Amino acid sequence: FQRSGSEPVPGCSGTGSSGKDYCYASAPCDGDCLEDFADEDENCNGNVPTLGKCQGDCDNNDDCEGDLECFQRGDFELVPGCTGTGTDGRDYCYDPNPPT
Repeated sequence: FQRSGSEPVPGCSGTGSSGKDYCYASAPCDGDCLEDFADEDENCNGNVPTLGKCQGDCDNNDDCEGDLECFQRGDFELVPGCTGTGTDGRDYCYDPNPPT
């Protein structure tokens, strides 16, 4: 969660250090909506879990669970099988072989 001041971090208590960014677990997604999790570049000390369907930010397929793949996108490109816009420039895991 990136902050410019002392904005509250979702799901956390206290104020933390002003201007510092914090890792947090986002609220559960109801369905296949896009969810953002912090990536290694955001001061989480490489402690990033493998991402599930419609979760990001992934950098390659190894960041995604099982047979999911990382959908590389520009801007707010739609992610197959997911709903919502997500965050500009972030990439999300998706199922390249959805059930029919």
